[in-house]
Amino acid sequence: MVTTPGGKNNVVVLSVPEYDSLIETLKITSNTSLMAKIRRSEQQFLAANSNEPNTNH
Repeated sequence: MVTTPGGKNNVVVLSVPEYDSLIETLKITSNTSLMAKIRRSEQQFLAANSNEPNTNH
């Protein structure tokens, strides 16, 4: 929720789980080494699954 108390600066209100999730996401995405590993894993997963026949007809 975004509020503007007294018509001044905006204030963002988050639940604790939403805040924790946001902080964790920022930590992960700012870690270049970890993000490189995630991208490599994603590429490996996509490559491994691109050879499977599509059975969703």
